[in-house]
Amino acid sequence: MATKKPQPYPWKPWKVPAELMHLENGRLPADLLRDIRGGGQLWTKAAKDWNAMCRAMKPDGIQIENVSRGYRPYNVQLAMWVKRWQRRPSPRKPQITKVFNQEMWYLRAGQSPSAVPGTSPHGWGCAQDINHHNKKLFRWMCDNAPKYNYWLQADKDSKYREDWHWHWLAPDVE
Repeated sequence: MATKKPQPYPWKPWKVPAELMHLENGRLPADLLRDIRGGGQLWTKAAKDWNAMCRAMKPDGIQIENVSRGYRPYNVQLAMWVKRWQRRPSPRKPQITKVFNQEMWYLRAGQSPSAVPGTSPHGWGCAQDINHHNKKLFRWMCDNAPKYNYWLQADKDSKYREDWHWHWLAPDVE
């Protein structure tokens, strides 16, 4: 008997929606944001699809569990950065580094990575973090989120995944 091949994780690389390109990350006008199920806000198109997806979960007995507020203004991104990163090496093994303001920054021990301020899909109102420890929710998202234009943050081989981070992409983006 053949064994069932595991389904690949639904990932696509992030791309800023064309309609937002004239704006600044983390500085979206309030009239472009909408409330979403589970708490928080997203850009209007991303919010519409998020809310439709959350309604579709209900018949399957799934409830969304957001662990972020979705949209992150620049000042929130910066505060998160300063909490998680420092300018000198840390005892963390392996060292994880990123460049911000033309300086090398090191991830603090015990912290998870965050995007450089002004580069996160959260700053465009197009990303939400969920409770990925809820395996039923995570599996539902893997099976269904792409129908609502949501994709998992991962690399193409799924060697690195952020199981909590789901970003919205316009349906015509490849």
